[in-house]
Amino acid sequence: MDRRWLAILTAVGMISANAAVAADLEIQHLDRAGRWTIDYGDGSCSLLGTFGAGPAQVNLRLAQMQASDVPKITLYGPRFAAIVSNTASARVYYLPTGTIPGPRTVTVGRLVKQDSTLPMIFVSGLRFDNLVSEKSPEADRSVSAASAAAAVNAVNVEINGIAPFRLNTGSMQGAMMAMKACTDDLLRSWGFDPAELASRQSRALPKGNPGNWIDADDYPTSMLKKGQSARVDFRLEIDAQGRPGKCHILATTTPPKIGPYVCDLMARRAKFTPAIDANGNPAADFWISTVTHTITD
Repeated sequence: MDRRWLAILTAVGMISANAAVAADLEIQHLDRAGRWTIDYGDGSCSLLGTFGAGPAQVNLRLAQMQASDVPKITLYGPRFAAIVSNTASARVYYLPTGTIPGPRTVTVGRLVKQDSTLPMIFVSGLRFDNLVSEKSPEADRSVSAASAAAAVNAVNVEINGIAPFRLNTGSMQGAMMAMKACTDDLLRSWGFDPAELASRQSRALPKGNPGNWIDADDYPTSMLKKGQSARVDFRLEIDAQGRPGKCHILATTTPPKIGPYVCDLMARRAKFTPAIDANGNPAADFWISTVTHTITD
């Protein structure tokens, strides 16, 4: 059994848009049913859309904590029950595009709703231009998510083990502008001014590799024996000296105890270089990340 316990910010390879992909005739097209909705959560903002109906239905969730974040994707639907492992190889990308990302590993989970469960797929952050991350040398950081979303009209999903499908989103510019209003409100609720954050010379940065702050030996034995994978999204408060403070759980898979456990480890082990404001002074900040534990045979 391979145990991996790591902070996910992993780059994936890119392939040419001219490379072989599933032909349109093989892809199931799902149109959006109804309007986009925005969920003003305590820890994040979510854009929610429903596509198709019945057993073919897929729900799309894009989550952000601040407007500069690359949206994290979660897909829900009965079709994902066909994936029996904790992970799967997938290619997920926005259309139209000139650059198709290479395969990435996605996490398979279950959403518990009263006496039923709904299979889901967690995808790490995906830029609207399909570039790997904000750190990519090709990435134009001056382009806002709302601007980039204007060109998008669909999301293509190809996951090993199920038939490929396409979510016909239409332009997402208006939806992402509504998301920005939500994330700005969220930052204010955390005690930060969005404009002040955007004007800073630098944000708080981890010292060293965050992946070394938690290792395989830290994973709870009880969960390991049950073969339970886990994912925890969290926000860590950082003072003007770069010291971590309170850790807030933004989202977590079951069992619920894994969230506080991860937060406690991060608060004790994380180290940061302080943020610097527009006047060159150290400033309080926060750091958002994800920790994933994946069990593979």
